[in-house]
Amino acid sequence: MKAFFSFIFFAFSVSVSAQDSINVYWTTDTEFNKNDVIYYNPKVPLQWSDFTGVPKPSGDRIATTTSGFGFKTSTSVNGNRNILNIAVYCYFSKLDSWAGRAGQNNFILNHEQRHFDITYINARIFIERLKLEKITLENGSIVIQRLFDECNLALAKMQENYDRATRHGIEEKLQDWWNDKIVDLLK
Repeated sequence: MKAFFSFIFFAFSVSVSAQDSINVYWTTDTEFNKNDVIYYNPKVPLQWSDFTGVPKPSGDRIATTTSGFGFKTSTSVNGNRNILNIAVYCYFSKLDSWAGRAGQNNFILNHEQRHFDITYINARIFIERLKLEKITLENGSIVIQRLFDECNLALAKMQENYDRATRHGIEEKLQDWWNDKIVDLLK
């Protein structure tokens, strides 16, 4: 069984030509100040103390999650193979996320957590698409940026649909439906 999983991992990082290969992986090694961000970890849910930004309530909004994903690339050489390394990260910005005192309850915290989950889901899709694409050192910067832009557009649309449907977490039945959908997508 271990050999099977090793083969799957190897298949995702096999060379796209005889001399080029790609290596796609998660990272928490970014230029962000470690005290200002939280990197996605499914075992560590958000807490209200993570929302350190200045509250800016408007309309139905009593809290805001600012999260995103990004990537950085590097190249390395292993023997006669050129390796394109693509490090992907998913983060929550503590400084840009805020909560008004009146809205700090478990129901709203769950709503905000789901925003971070949605970001992670779309970061995973980005990684999956990177692994399926024919990326070379020559086309890498164009292809990677195109996939990143497409996945960020899908992320923005999903976040917008989520907030519109739940009215920023006010519609409990629709929030429950989205909770189930997001949990399924996280599997």
